[in-house]
Amino acid sequence: MQPGFDCFQFDMKRYIYCDISIESEIDLPGLCVSDDRDPIIFFRVDNSGHSMTVDSSWQQVELGEGGFISYAEMPEKDLHCLIFENLATFRIRNGFKDIICNPAPTSSPNTVLHLLLDQVLPRVLSARGKLMLHGSCIEHPKGVVIFAGTTGAGKSTLAAHFSRCGFPLLSDDGLQLKQDAGNVKVIPTYPGLRLWEDSIAEFYDHDHVGEPMAHYSSKKRVVFEKSMHMDEQPALCLLFIRPQPPVILPTISRIVNREAFFELNKQVFILDPFSREKTISRIKAIAELVSHLPMYALRIPHDYSMLDQVQKTVLEMVETL
Repeated sequence: MQPGFDCFQFDMKRYIYCDISIESEIDLPGLCVSDDRDPIIFFRVDNSGHSMTVDSSWQQVELGEGGFISYAEMPEKDLHCLIFENLATFRIRNGFKDIICNPAPTSSPNTVLHLLLDQVLPRVLSARGKLMLHGSCIEHPKGVVIFAGTTGAGKSTLAAHFSRCGFPLLSDDGLQLKQDAGNVKVIPTYPGLRLWEDSIAEFYDHDHVGEPMAHYSSKKRVVFEKSMHMDEQPALCLLFIRPQPPVILPTISRIVNREAFFELNKQVFILDPFSREKTISRIKAIAELVSHLPMYALRIPHDYSMLDQVQKTVLEMVETL
């Protein structure tokens, strides 16, 4: 067994992630335990040290982030792999039901948890036909407000600020969008926060500081007293964050049609880019969302002192909906 992995409890437990149940042989902190749903996905860690050999016989593609994540598949063997360079390989098979992680010798348990919860599961749910968005969301009395944007845009910081001002955090970095008769619903993944140390110092005291998100990052998880799973809720609007220089005041503007479609398409999780059928289905779902969910460009300065003004700008827009 690899160093550090003896802290895992290898007894099968069931958890809720979005609207599915996961059975895992390791603890998944941040997710709510569920004993009343049959598991849809099964997860385990393989510490044998025997990782998959991916060669020219596989179909392969990079999934972004500078080649940090790559994907390989052997459809005839019902085998898909997500490869995180120098960190772990996740094998996915049996109709996207079974997930097996082969961690690298240097990877910590926190790293495995982060990759599973924040990268692998959203992509597996996408492969199972769900529209998964890379975004944060908070609860407003009129509905769910969603923040989307590239890594580092400020989604988590903005969600943390809203939550500290009385708007409950629903999800930090991932959520499911679901359409029902023209109505858009949000199903959060889990209400955890992962913040840089300066953001934690801005919003929380020492009692809320948790463990490092992963061994290769200085981000830390924010500890909440209790993890509450939220069922689907109506979506109110989606804001794409566009960072601006500190001297620029926050602005917000409506985006529609083609611009909204391409912005949304850039922020969805995908697993199997070789599947023509799933690509077509995803494009249709995004096009339908654009016509039913108000979307905006939110230009914000990277300046903590401006967060109150950013929140005021957002809330004033929300009141018009």
